[in-house]
This record gives sequence, structure tokens and C-alpha cells, in this order.
Amino acid sequence: MEKEALVDLSQVIPGDRMFLDLAERYCYSYDASFGEYLPEIVIQPKNAEEISEVVKLANTHKIPVYPRGSGTSLSGGPLPVKGGWFSI
Repeated sequence: MEKEALVDLSQVIPGDRMFLDLAERYCYSYDASFGEYLPEIVIQPKNAEEISEVVKLANTHKIPVYPRGSGTSLSGGPLPVKGGWFSI
């Protein structure tokens, strides 16, 4: 992930709600379906305003965002197949 995008994101989401460590990101690289795709970062927005700002930033930096519910999908729908940000 480009440094500028991470700096911009840190203005919206506090560091304790951004997960960059490989082990933390791996926990979100799969669901109950067929594959594993490692996200560049896992973020935890707390409200609609933060979600809106994250999506705006991702659009500006042309980074895909993948929302995640409980992770029990059987279709691979919430997996970050093109890298990017993962929102929980």
C-alpha cells in the first residue's frame, strides 16, 4: 500500500483500529468458501461517517474496499481478491 494512502487513512481511523500485522491480516484472508486472499490492511470503522471517509479515500487512491460481515460466506464474496482495504 502506498504510504500516502496510509497517512490519509490514519487521519480517519485511529491506529488501534487499523491492523497491518501479517497474522492479523491473515485472519481476514478467507471465509467458508474456496480461497484465501490477503488484504493490505484491515480497518474497523465505528460509524457511517468513518465508513464514508474510508470509501472516499479509497476512491481517491484507487484502492478496492471489501466489507465483511461474519465471514461465513460460502461464495468468497467478501474476500479481497485484488488486495486493498478490508473493512470489518
